[in-house]
Amino acid sequence: MRLHSLSASRLQVERFNADHPIGNPVTYRATPWRRVDTRTASKAHMVGTDAVVFVLGQGRVPLDRVTPA
Repeated sequence: MRLHSLSASRLQVERFNADHPIGNPVTYRATPWRRVDTRTASKAHMVGTDAVVFVLGQGRVPLDRVTPA
């Protein structure tokens, strides 16, 4: 099951990068009640088994907490 999860994360990274260039506006869900409108500052990538992306003002964040604005 872990291998499937890793493959799904890599696919998520590839899809995000194909659809959202650096500088693209996004919303980062910092907490369930706090959303931050920002922009991507890097391509999405893997850190270990986690899909992440850098966003302006927030640093490296989990990709599953980022949605296109």
